[in-house]
Amino acid sequence: MRGRGRGGKGRKRGQQRREQKEGEGKGDGYWPEITKENALYEQYYRNVGIVKSEEDFAGLMAAMRRPLPTTFRIVSTGYFVQAVKDVISKASSLVPADVAGEKVEPPRLLPWYPNGLGYHCSVFRRELRTSGEWQTFHKFIVSQHEQGNICRQEAVSMIPPLFLDVHPNHFVLDMCAAPGSKTGQILEILEGQGHGSGLVIANDADKDRCYMLVHQMKRLGNPAFVITNHRAELFPSYHAGMQMQFDRILCDVPCSGDGTLRKNADAWRKWQPSQGMGLHRLQSSILQRGAQLLRVGGRLVYSTCSLNPVEDEAVVASLLRASHGACELVDTATELPSLIRRTGLATWKVMVSLDRWFAKFEELPPDKQRKYPPSVFPPTEEEAKAFHLDRCMRVLPHDQDTGGFFIAVIQKTAALSKLDDDKDAEKLAAAEVEPSVCAATSAAAQQQQQQQQQQQQQQQQQTDAVRLPVKDEAGAAAVNADLPEIPGEIRTKRSTHSWNKIAGEDPITPLSQLDSKGLTDSLVQFFGLSPSFPLQQLVTRSKDMKRLYIATEPAVRLLAPGNLKLVNTGLRLMRRHKQRQPLPCPFRICQEALPFVVPFLGKRVVTVPYDDFVTMVKAPGHSTPPSTLSPATAAAFEALDTGCVIVQVELPIVPGKLLPFGGWKGKNCQLLVPRVDMASVKNLLHIEDPPKAQPQQPAASATATVAPVTYTAAEEESRKRKAEGAPAAGEDGAPAEPAPKVQAITKS
Repeated sequence: MRGRGRGGKGRKRGQQRREQKEGEGKGDGYWPEITKENALYEQYYRNVGIVKSEEDFAGLMAAMRRPLPTTFRIVSTGYFVQAVKDVISKASSLVPADVAGEKVEPPRLLPWYPNGLGYHCSVFRRELRTSGEWQTFHKFIVSQHEQGNICRQEAVSMIPPLFLDVHPNHFVLDMCAAPGSKTGQILEILEGQGHGSGLVIANDADKDRCYMLVHQMKRLGNPAFVITNHRAELFPSYHAGMQMQFDRILCDVPCSGDGTLRKNADAWRKWQPSQGMGLHRLQSSILQRGAQLLRVGGRLVYSTCSLNPVEDEAVVASLLRASHGACELVDTATELPSLIRRTGLATWKVMVSLDRWFAKFEELPPDKQRKYPPSVFPPTEEEAKAFHLDRCMRVLPHDQDTGGFFIAVIQKTAALSKLDDDKDAEKLAAAEVEPSVCAATSAAAQQQQQQQQQQQQQQQQQTDAVRLPVKDEAGAAAVNADLPEIPGEIRTKRSTHSWNKIAGEDPITPLSQLDSKGLTDSLVQFFGLSPSFPLQQLVTRSKDMKRLYIATEPAVRLLAPGNLKLVNTGLRLMRRHKQRQPLPCPFRICQEALPFVVPFLGKRVVTVPYDDFVTMVKAPGHSTPPSTLSPATAAAFEALDTGCVIVQVELPIVPGKLLPFGGWKGKNCQLLVPRVDMASVKNLLHIEDPPKAQPQQPAASATATVAPVTYTAAEEESRKRKAEGAPAAGEDGAPAEPAPKVQAITKS
């Protein structure tokens, strides 16, 4: 019996369910179309007041009922940026002129995305995936996404990283990173501004989703990342003698997602006001933890895909209230001026029941005050003037044909001596806090505060996270003095457990800690690695060193035993090639690492003309006999020993630049490039695979004869019954048909 694995009934049933889901509303045999109505949703947002007029609200709801258009962005650090832009600009060959009699608009630029790399396509995602007219465009988008030239990403999801203002030397934390499109965008910005000492830590609470991040980071070819597995609200503030503080932090927190109704139609049926209320405490704790991990002068971006002020402005206000002026909202009116955004709310109502709404916690009945925390209610008038919640941003679907989103940009202006708990009034009153920069003070007091802040910033820079490890207990106590107390966490005594070992996996280990002298010497000699190549940044996950990774220097320092649970870091550099006989060097360089490693190579690099490259691409299995190449190329390959080789070529779509491709020199010259990467290159170069040869029937040899098949009278009768539509032998009472007698091939 076949199970529910590959090829079994479960696979077929799953395919049927997917086909049914993709065909919602198309007719008989499919699931019924979801009714995009929710009276409670409309009542809630009418009373909350995210828009001011009934006409505006009608436009919002009409946009919510339309499917979400397709959006994507070109990866700014790839080789083929201009080539992909050129293909999209000539989209007439990819996009149908009309669908069902309606004229189709070609992809257009997102007006607010930098450098003209973001695109909006009016076709809906399901239509793009299932419509025959869009097959060519969909194939192009999928192939370029898999190769890493573009990223399919919702437009509003692209916004938060753009407000982070990342620089090459920044340490960046993405607290809730999976599935990783925003993290990849941050890594692109980090690399696009030049190679520096920066690092991105992508964290997620779900271990399985962490491996989605690994796949996303692999496509970018940049080793400046670390993936960790922690609950965001409990992310360690201290690791291996280093204070964990960051220049930039992204808090894209879990939310009810009620701004995603355009792409998540099932939310129309499931949405309840209690969803946002239930997530408020978690969102507040994540944001406050982010503020603790942010260095003075750093920037934090808080975002949700919800429109609910309980999840948005209320969470931001709770941080501003607890920080006592150490954190403040940034005025971003001059940033991304082409992005249409609504200002944040200073007042809103909290829904307790269908007909009961309250604007103040004190107005709640006593039996409700335990259920609803004070922080979900609007700030007081005095707080509202100090908080400037109008600097928050809410993106609405009907403004620029997007999903719904909320963004707040926060800057840390002073050290946090205490983050107060709203539930503990005594602690709130007794806490020793920094003077509030938001409060109205005299000119002399303001000058004194500015001097204090400058001194604190200088001290903070001297103890900057990750850059300066704290070696002694006294120093550790001094650094930790300004940190808020967190229950269950000890700051002066640190565990020595190796948390960088994930259950079921080998820990990530620097090669320098293993007996690898002979290996590194052979790599240097075989590939001609220059003295500037960072051998000390090579890491591995196995003692037999089957795969080697290259990490950045800050990432290698984080591999020391401590509190971080590391899932992955670095770029896969080399893997051991399967061998039947001893080789000078059994390692080959992986395709994704070539942009990083090629500048350090002094050997094993062959530059070929474009015609030879096309010959190698079209060869079966990309394995080419040297005799089919030009004499100069053949001679260059023949001069090499068996082993890894890098093939460089100048492609017509990227003039003036040599692009590297991995290969292997054996009896033939073989390109070892992942299938999706090669498919993308063929797509851009318009290289068609040669037609597959049709299998031919072997001709009978001159010395062999095949005797014809003969049938008995009963067999002949059965064959006639089949031809006439009568029951075949053995069916419906017809006599069983014996097997035909086939005479064997005989040689004369």
